[in-house]
Amino acid sequence: GRILVVADALNVSLSAAWVWQTYTVGQAFAVHETAYSYSRSWVPLCRCIQACVLGNATLSTALTMMISLVDYFYYQLRGGQAYRLLATVMFIVAMAWMTELAAWHGAAAKIEIRASKHSQALLHKLLAAFCDADVCLDKSLNIVQHAPKLGALLLRNAAFGEPTSIRGPIHIMDIVHPEDRGL
Repeated sequence: GRILVVADALNVSLSAAWVWQTYTVGQAFAVHETAYSYSRSWVPLCRCIQACVLGNATLSTALTMMISLVDYFYYQLRGGQAYRLLATVMFIVAMAWMTELAAWHGAAAKIEIRASKHSQALLHKLLAAFCDADVCLDKSLNIVQHAPKLGALLLRNAAFGEPTSIRGPIHIMDIVHPEDRGL
């Protein structure tokens, strides 16, 4: 909500400051070539950091293109300088979009984990309501969580299923009667 509006407002304000910087630096130097050479090393880095930190790749793309057009027309760039500016714009835009996509993927992963944990909790509640005991097993069929209801059914302690440092994890077949293992 609000933090995004503040970040967007800061992004627009900083972009306006870059345009202002273009004109003030250009006025400070008599020759536009010198002014452009002065700022071309550190300004693109700052603009890239701005686009990545403040987010909103769509807004950052539009602002980057606007600032670059101001640079292009104010300094009357030609040849190599124009191509360098184009490469800088493409780099800043690519970094902004990669940062945005990484944030989206991170958020999607967190939502998926939260949904998975919620589903697992619902399944556990459902099994606990319908079954005498529920047991969590790993791929090797070892009990991975304590199973107090299973321990009570087997007349063992409530901490049944917790691996101990002496014995290690309990395999589910270790608690099945030998006659029932062949079924």
